[in-house]
Amino acid sequence: MSDYAHTRQIMMQLTGPEGEYPVAQQNIEGIEYPVFTTAAQNLPALFQICLQHGELDFVVCGDDRFSFSETYFSACRVAQLLKARGINKGDRVAVAMRNRPEWIMAYMGALIAGAIVVPMNSWWTGPELDFGLQDCAAKLVFLDRSRLRRLQETSNDTPFISAGGFEERDNEFMRLIAEYPPEPLAFDHMLPDDDASIMYTSGSTGQPKGAVSTHRAIITTLMAWVLSGVATQIYQGTFGQEKEHQLAVLATLPLFHVTGCHGQLLCSIILGRKLVLLRSWVPEQAAKLIEQEHITNFSGVPTMSMELMNVALEGRYDLSSLEDLMAGGAARPPDQVRQLQKVFPNACPQAGYGLTESNAIGTLNGLNDYIEKPASSGPPTAPLVEMEIRDPDGQVLPAGEAGEICIHSAANIRAYWNRPEDTSKTLSDGWLKTGDVGYLDEEGFLFIVDRLKDIVIRGGENISCIEVESAVSTHDSVHEASVFSVPHARLGETPAATVFVAPGDSVSQADIQGWLEGKLARFKIPEYVLIVQEQLPRLASGKLDKRSCREMLLQQFDISA
Repeated sequence: MSDYAHTRQIMMQLTGPEGEYPVAQQNIEGIEYPVFTTAAQNLPALFQICLQHGELDFVVCGDDRFSFSETYFSACRVAQLLKARGINKGDRVAVAMRNRPEWIMAYMGALIAGAIVVPMNSWWTGPELDFGLQDCAAKLVFLDRSRLRRLQETSNDTPFISAGGFEERDNEFMRLIAEYPPEPLAFDHMLPDDDASIMYTSGSTGQPKGAVSTHRAIITTLMAWVLSGVATQIYQGTFGQEKEHQLAVLATLPLFHVTGCHGQLLCSIILGRKLVLLRSWVPEQAAKLIEQEHITNFSGVPTMSMELMNVALEGRYDLSSLEDLMAGGAARPPDQVRQLQKVFPNACPQAGYGLTESNAIGTLNGLNDYIEKPASSGPPTAPLVEMEIRDPDGQVLPAGEAGEICIHSAANIRAYWNRPEDTSKTLSDGWLKTGDVGYLDEEGFLFIVDRLKDIVIRGGENISCIEVESAVSTHDSVHEASVFSVPHARLGETPAATVFVAPGDSVSQADIQGWLEGKLARFKIPEYVLIVQEQLPRLASGKLDKRSCREMLLQQFDISA
C-alpha cells in the first residue's frame, strides 16, 4: 500500500463531517465542487490570522524584520491609503516589484481595501508592464525604482506609488502609509466568489492573459496544502510535536508566481511561518540564510535544489534544519531525487504539478512514493482535485494512455480577464484544459510526457513562442521566425529560434538578440538563433514545420536533443 493510500485515508477522515477540515459539495455558478465549509470567506479574513501569531517573525529581508502583527497593520495602513485615493471594491491595483516587504504589504493591503490585486511580472520590460496595466485597467500601481524607470520609458500614465530601491526602507511607500491608521476596513461584503486576483500567464496565443481568481479559489489551494501537510504529519507520527525553531521558508521564487505567492507567502500566514526573502538566487547565499534562519521549507525549480545540493556536499554550511524540499515548474531528474534523499537525510523531497490557471494546485508526490516513482508528479490532491486524461474528442482515457490533462477543482480560475473566447477554450463545465499531455498509472499517479501549448518553460517561467516570434519578426531583415525549446542543463529548457532573413542581408545571432533587448524580458530572448537565407520548412498544411526548424538548429549548435 502506497504512502499516498495511507495519507488519503487520513485526509478523508479529516474532511468528513466531524473532521477538522470538513468538505462538502457546493454549487458554484451551476457546477458542483467539493469545498471547505469552514474556511475563511475571503482573503482579508484569512489575513487576520496574523494577529494570532503576533510578534513572531513574518518577513525577513536583509537586516529588516517585520512581525506578523507589524506586517498586518502595515497592510491595513495601505488599505486606508487606497481608500483615500478613491479605490473601491473591484478596482484593479497592481504590484510591480521584486520580492521585498513592501510587495507583501501592498498585496495584502489591496485585498483588504476590496480591490482586485494584480501581481505583475517584475522581469517584464517597460512595454510589457504598460500592456499589463492597460489590459487590466489598473487604477494604481505600486512600483520599486527599477520597475518605475522601465515604465517611465513608455507613455503609461497609471498613478503610482514608489517603494524605492531594494534595501531602502525610507521611501515614498513607507512615508505615505505612516500617515494612515493601522485599522482594518470592513470586509464582510467580500464574498467567496468575488474576484480577488489577476495573474498574467504566457500561453500559446501571444500576449499574456490575465488569469482571474476568486477568494475561494485561492483559499481552496491554501487549505488543501495545509490539509495534505497535516495528514502527512499524522501518518508519520510527528503531528503536534514541539519545534526547536519557528517554521521558516526561503522565498526563492518570485511572489508574482502562484507558487511564490500562494505556496511561500500565503501559506506562511496560516502556518505562522517565517518568510525569508532572497534578493536573487545565489546558492551559497541561500545556504548561508538556511543556516542563519533555520530554514525548514525549501521550494524551487529543480535547478535550485540541484545547486543547493552541490553546496551542501562542500560541507561549509549546516543545512540540517531543512524538512521539506519541494520542486515545481519542471520535473526533477530521477537521479536527483535519490541524491537529495542521501544528501539531506532529515528532509523530505517532494514534487508537485499545478498551473497559474489552477492556482498551483494539482498533484503532490512525496515520502517513499517519490523515491519509488521519481518521474511522477504524484496523485491528484484529494479530495479537492479531480483529474482526467482526455483524447482530442474529449473522451476520458483509461489508465496508462496519454492525453490532455484536465483538472476539476474549486481552485481553478474563474476566467481570463476580458477574454471570453480564450476562457471558453480553456474552461468548460468546471474543467480546466491544461494543454499538458500525460497519463495516470493504475494507482492514480500522474506522469507528464509532453505539452500541447506552444510554449517554452525556462526554469519554471512560461514563454509564449508566438510572442517571441512576433517580436523577432519586427526586425526589418526578418521574413519569418520559428521559436521553440531546446534542452538546457541548468534550466531544463531555453528558447531558441530559426530565422529566415532576406538573401544578402548580413544579420547575426547577436543582431537578433540585441534587437529584442527592451522589447522582451531578457528571459524570453532566444539563447540560440540560427540564421538561414531560405524559406523555413513547412508541413503539407502550409504551417511552419517547427520540428524540422528545431532539428536544423540542434545540429548547427551541436545540442543534444
